[in-house]
Amino acid sequence: MIKHKAINTLRIAFLVLILLASVIPAGAEENAQERAAALNRQVDALLSRLDATTDTFTYYNTLEQAVKVALQCDQYDRLPNSKGKVTIKFRHGNSKRLAPLRPRLIDACMYYYGHHRNEEALKVLKTYLALSGSELFKGRKDLYKGQVAYYLSLLYYGTKNYTEADRCADIALRDVEYAKDAAEVKVSCMKELMVTPNDSARYVLALLELHDKAPHNSTYMRLLLEHFSLPGHESEMEQFAKDETNKKPRSKEAWALLGETKMRKKNWSDAIKAYAKAIELDTTFVEAIYNKGLCLTAKAQQTLQAPSAKTESVPTTPRLLLQEAQRDFEQVRLYDPLLKEVDWATPLYLVYKLLGENDKAEKIAPEVKKQNNRKESHGNTK
Repeated sequence: MIKHKAINTLRIAFLVLILLASVIPAGAEENAQERAAALNRQVDALLSRLDATTDTFTYYNTLEQAVKVALQCDQYDRLPNSKGKVTIKFRHGNSKRLAPLRPRLIDACMYYYGHHRNEEALKVLKTYLALSGSELFKGRKDLYKGQVAYYLSLLYYGTKNYTEADRCADIALRDVEYAKDAAEVKVSCMKELMVTPNDSARYVLALLELHDKAPHNSTYMRLLLEHFSLPGHESEMEQFAKDETNKKPRSKEAWALLGETKMRKKNWSDAIKAYAKAIELDTTFVEAIYNKGLCLTAKAQQTLQAPSAKTESVPTTPRLLLQEAQRDFEQVRLYDPLLKEVDWATPLYLVYKLLGENDKAEKIAPEVKKQNNRKESHGNTK
């Protein structure tokens, strides 16, 4: 909680104006010590005003200005005089009085961000990092630098300044507490900054490394799948899926991913095997059961379309495939009766028809019609 002293703010404001007016313009002739002294007086005035203010926005704005002027003061304070001698006068004092105020710059960021003033939030965090890296606090441990750098990377990312977001993420990576979150920002920046094939390769390698270190991090997996799903990356996706099953043979997600890659290539047999493995690991894995049923149906239809297939009835092999698909879809129906996860009605209706079970098909025909209407309605709204 910020404590404010009740003094005459008009008198302080007038004092600030006098002090500002007393500063010689940068282009005028004056030595570094005089300039540093004038700037230090500005810091005095701003900190006095800080104690006097009762308005939150004014408080944080004044604090930021005090820090900026103190940084400028230190720049002149460390310059040599006309005789080439360096005598630092104000650094220790300014460092001592700004030290307890440093964390309040983070409070200022939270205040600005909470009031949707992202630009001010970004600027105040930049000021914090400038102060942290200045001679005023050289050699002092900064407990909040990683946090500030991470917040700043998010704000820069929000403004699509990916270069600066990446730079700040690099700083945050050195902080154990924020390294994981900063890594997510960094790979997202790499994705946005990709231009050449080499950039793309570095991005994927970085993602794969992070994924190996944090296999349960959904962000890394999502980004990898997004990349591998792009046209021309089908073989990479398949290899990634194979690697995942080798590294994590007990992962149902890895086997389902492998099944999906085989399914896209219409390699129905291998897709069925992969999905079956995923179902072994989780017998309630609705998506895998459903996709296995689709692959069984597709394989049966492929067989039926072959020249050797009998025309009068469904041959034995396709019939067995369709019967297994029927069991899969009916099992999905039990787990997902309201069709919230998948549309099992449409493929189950087809299987019933192919097997000649017309009575069963007619019972779910209204649901199939309803699903088709939903799909048409959804397509018209796009």
